[in-house]
Amino acid sequence: MWRKQLAVLLTVILLASGAAPAIASANSPMSLEEAILAAKAAFPELKLDEADFVSNFIISDNTPVWQLSWNEEGGMTVRIAVNANSGRILEYYLWQRQPEGTLPSLPKLSEEEALAKAEAFLKRLVPEELAQCRYQPGQPLRPYLYERTTYLTYTFNFQRYAHDIPFNYNGLRVNVNADTGEITEYVCIWTEGPVPEPMNLIGAAKAAALAQEEGKMELQYYLPYVARGETPKPILVYQAPRINSIAVDAFTGEIHSPPLYFPPLVRDADTENKGIATAELSPAELKEITLVEGLLTQEEAEAKARQIFAIGEAFSLRDARLMADWQFPDLRLWHLSFAAAEEEKHSYVSVTLEAKTGEIHRYYTTVPYEEYETEGTLNWDEAEKLAREYLAKMNPEKAKQVELVKQEPINREENQLSYYFTYRRLVKGVSFPQNGFTVTVYAGKEPAITSYTLDWLELTFPSKQGILSLDQAHAKLRKTYPFRLEYRVEQRDVRPMPVEGVETVTSSEHKPILLVYTQAPVPSTMFRATDAQPLDYQGEPVKENVPVTPNDIAGHPAEEDITYLAKVGILPIPEDGKYRPNDTATVGDWLELLANATGSSIEYQLDRLAKGEAIDKEQDLKREQLAVYAIRALGYDRIASMSDIFFIATPDAAEVTEAYTGHVAIALKLNLVKLQDGNFAPQALATRAELATALMQMLRWER
Repeated sequence: MWRKQLAVLLTVILLASGAAPAIASANSPMSLEEAILAAKAAFPELKLDEADFVSNFIISDNTPVWQLSWNEEGGMTVRIAVNANSGRILEYYLWQRQPEGTLPSLPKLSEEEALAKAEAFLKRLVPEELAQCRYQPGQPLRPYLYERTTYLTYTFNFQRYAHDIPFNYNGLRVNVNADTGEITEYVCIWTEGPVPEPMNLIGAAKAAALAQEEGKMELQYYLPYVARGETPKPILVYQAPRINSIAVDAFTGEIHSPPLYFPPLVRDADTENKGIATAELSPAELKEITLVEGLLTQEEAEAKARQIFAIGEAFSLRDARLMADWQFPDLRLWHLSFAAAEEEKHSYVSVTLEAKTGEIHRYYTTVPYEEYETEGTLNWDEAEKLAREYLAKMNPEKAKQVELVKQEPINREENQLSYYFTYRRLVKGVSFPQNGFTVTVYAGKEPAITSYTLDWLELTFPSKQGILSLDQAHAKLRKTYPFRLEYRVEQRDVRPMPVEGVETVTSSEHKPILLVYTQAPVPSTMFRATDAQPLDYQGEPVKENVPVTPNDIAGHPAEEDITYLAKVGILPIPEDGKYRPNDTATVGDWLELLANATGSSIEYQLDRLAKGEAIDKEQDLKREQLAVYAIRALGYDRIASMSDIFFIATPDAAEVTEAYTGHVAIALKLNLVKLQDGNFAPQALATRAELATALMQMLRWER
């Protein structure tokens, strides 16, 4: 049994290794062979003995990880990440060849069926973690009205909770093939460490006040983007660029910004590996083990790098990766990164060497700024004065209407070689950042302006009359997007989810689990000054895509079809929530639904389905037209137009327009339109409910 660590330190201090090409520690990391056996034991259903095999060894946050990859040419790829300390499965990815031929628009598994498979998988693999999570419904799987050549995938996220408070960026994710039911991907993000009790808190009101002071909004003029040829009109807005990036410590009121993130994938627990030692290894796996056993250890690779480049003890090893070359998998490379102490944070060295011979492949180091051969001859103020003089010379009138955008210059006390200044326009005392100047000053022996830009439009600006005060705007936002508690981990430079092929690098400072107040996510950082309404880049209110279930379809025969189409965003629902299923549908209603189902526009559908006929979108839709446009949308028009080979077995068949006999016959065969008392009623008007029923049957039909 692998020994259980009391806590996983969130650090990238890398400990040296012993016999295997890994970093040795008191935890005795498992060998490659043991990692392979643990992975195969976790997924016994996989047949991997005929596959090619390659491994990578990664150390991040003091956690050694074996990344194992099996590949069958043109057939299957499996990747499994194993914690070398605990044997815990960290990640799983399965790729299989896409099916030959086409698939129907709708997947074979419903969302509920796929979710059940995901939960069963997690109960088997990580039952303790799953018990602390809550399923978080996401965007539904969106089908389109065309034949598919690729599988669809459901993604299910399970949010971690502690003390009934969400633990942000912690939890489980599972992807399920919507056509086969196979688990195709699994990721576990789980920060180890003590979770603070939510007691003696400062309260949401005080947290909101502190956050407001830290990230005050600013009144500005904003020029919305408009279509080519249109004249833009500036509007007054409040800009709050940091509104989604401030967290307030729930106990002390300390401000955390940039935002808190979570640490990379780390898992530790006792893992029983009983019985797996007797499992058989494939020839490819044995070959990989033999290859890796003959390589330099991390300790040997580090010693060579330090010796060759005289890397002193002041530089600590921050990252070590043993990687297979993408083109030549038998070539293994050690990638080592060294950084000096925090007070010398600009000093950095990276070395890449061949793991078999020690041959150096790459080397890179930064040079402290002050050690450049040529120093600048101007300080910040002198350079800015030169920039101002240049603006006054270039454009004296406009130079009087700008202000310098305040920024904290790097090494302000030192003479820089280059300075970059931004000046924004002021209109009636209100800033207009989209207009102004930028200037770059070269501060060498012969100072000069190396770049200059001007953005300026002659516009009519609205007055400030009727706008909210700054305090009123903040209060409005706090009411709409209140502050609430979250657990988070203060860890910089960490991606929110592991990215395939990219290793996460984190800072070396240990950060505990924190309890913080954060504002509910705001969909914009720009707000209309009159009512604090979030705006998009066009200056229009942000519309959040929230599926709406109609409130007037309960008990209707088409309830299930209407509900599904509304959920996936195909069927539009008016703001009052009433779909009015029994109302007469128009031609435009049907074209809109077909456009949404195919991801196109109404105009495109009009051109595609009209076939030279005049179509009035405002006209009421006949059942015959419903059938005709449905069959054309399915791509069957050429065959359906051979009307003389079709027969309609209904008493009112003669009422069908002769040219549409084939369309109606096929529509009846596919059950797109239901009979009324045994008749088709071709000239009767179609209802809005019949549109949903017809479209769902079109999506279900396996062509």
